[in-house]
Amino acid sequence: DNIYDAHRLNRKRLAKLVFDDKNKLKKLNAIVHPAVQKDFQLFLSKQNAPYVIKEAAILFESGGADQCDTIILVTAPEEIRINRVMKRENTDADAVKSRMKHQWSDEKKIPFADFVIDNIDWDQTLKKIEEVHKSLLRSESTT
Repeated sequence: DNIYDAHRLNRKRLAKLVFDDKNKLKKLNAIVHPAVQKDFQLFLSKQNAPYVIKEAAILFESGGADQCDTIILVTAPEEIRINRVMKRENTDADAVKSRMKHQWSDEKKIPFADFVIDNIDWDQTLKKIEEVHKSLLRSESTT
């Protein structure tokens, strides 16, 4: 009942509740991920593009990687990721670390990735994105 404020989801309260309790997180994921997958399939059916990108923090952990033809992993050092999330979501480091402990490490994900983009220096990141984009377009033209 206290997860909503005036019919609006309080994401911070929900995060605190589920990221501190593995069973609650598992229940939430069992509700959310099938709905997200269904919505994504509907979205895909309406696309007419050379490729579609699906962003997911827990692509491997949720089984979502199985539905992808190509995996692009975007990495950054942990400290940078924590600071970015703190700034974006106006939260503290402990809250971010609590979420991250439920995610695979980059080292575990890298062997499954077709492309790895190190997102540290924005100019270098943009260059790598352009390389990946061109590669995906070439792959699409050969299929």
